[in-house]
Amino acid sequence: MASRQPGSKVLVCTDGLANTALGNLEQQDGETLICASIFYQDLAEQAVRAGVTVSVLGIEGTECRLAELGRLADRTGGMVSSVSESDLESQLQKALQRQTVATHSSALLYLPTALCFQGEKEEGSKTLREVGNVSMETELTCCFRLKGEKEREALLSCGSVSVQLQLRYRVTDGRKLLRVITVERGVTDDSSMVLSSLSLSLLQVHCAQKSAALVVRGRYSQAQKETDEQRQLMERVLEHRRSQEEKETYCRWKKEMSPIYEHNVRKFQAIPDGGATLLYGLKNAHRKSSLP
Repeated sequence: MASRQPGSKVLVCTDGLANTALGNLEQQDGETLICASIFYQDLAEQAVRAGVTVSVLGIEGTECRLAELGRLADRTGGMVSSVSESDLESQLQKALQRQTVATHSSALLYLPTALCFQGEKEEGSKTLREVGNVSMETELTCCFRLKGEKEREALLSCGSVSVQLQLRYRVTDGRKLLRVITVERGVTDDSSMVLSSLSLSLLQVHCAQKSAALVVRGRYSQAQKETDEQRQLMERVLEHRRSQEEKETYCRWKKEMSPIYEHNVRKFQAIPDGGATLLYGLKNAHRKSSLP
């Protein structure tokens, strides 16, 4: 029924493990778990193709395997939450109020040839992300670097670079739209100027998204390395700007990131529901979320 209208929502509320043939998470043998993982992955892709958002809520005190079941919500742009019975109504309302503003969305980003992306499927000067469903809170971040010293000198001599973003998406009435955004940014080798202009909140969102995504994919050491590198950069920013407000913001961020920052991450599939909720929240962090 939901697939008939793009932008529709499906809410899955569970107080225990799925134990039927389809998507069975109760049996622990490897073959059953692989079949369940494929089942939920296929279900998520069907929902994305239909423009349907799925949110998953598990009841606290029960084991629902949100690490696995939450992939449905993560892929479709929904929310994953482990809630108490007393908080269930408010969380249901929150999920229903999460408005889908576009479906079938993709983002194509072009950099100058002197730069290349890091951590993307394509690490050249352009990258494509198939986003799917988008809400007002959706934020995408990426990281790029210089290709080499030769390119560094060329960029400095130019003084600026142009970056282009092409967004393709459908609105809920079915229209297909294309939006092209091109911006020009200055280039400098003055570290003091860079540290003064960096957005601490954007760095925090980027680090949360990337590190949590790496954990979900089972790349724990790389997630911890990413968090450590970004933490060091943020501390350089704080040392340069000496803002008490930003320092307090950073301390809150560090606490939120503690499962990764303190190297306490374990196999994602074995993480309790509360931990899975936290990691999916970090993976889809935005500047209006609980992250500073």
